[in-house]
Amino acid sequence: MTTQRVIDSEERSFRELLIDLSDGLTTNELNTLKFYCSDFIPTARREDIETPVQLWQAIMEKGRMSSSDTTFLQELMKTAIRRNDLLDKVIHYTNRAVRMQPQSGKLSFENIFFLLEHLASCFGLWGYMQCKDPLITAR
Repeated sequence: MTTQRVIDSEERSFRELLIDLSDGLTTNELNTLKFYCSDFIPTARREDIETPVQLWQAIMEKGRMSSSDTTFLQELMKTAIRRNDLLDKVIHYTNRAVRMQPQSGKLSFENIFFLLEHLASCFGLWGYMQCKDPLITAR
């Protein structure tokens, strides 16, 4: 598979993830996420945001997340709205994306931390979250 195909596939998978997350959010959760982003998304822009997809776009425009850096998205799911089910989806995407990256792909320290934290929870080292990652539970 060529590098360009991997990138295109990764971008498509990332958009699919964002749409899936959007479908799982309530209006209250969207408002909480908008408030959480108030440090870098101006008030006027936040007021215009009516859907999660619009929020994701604003966050990406500010460079806070991308298909290769889901750290802030993980933080939003874990800290802002405490949705471990959605966090699991982000981590599952990140695990899959890491496997598809060319060998030169790099992960941020934060992404590595979130992945390790997720793996630890899956193997019962931290008991606050039950693992639903099919790539891990199938073993």
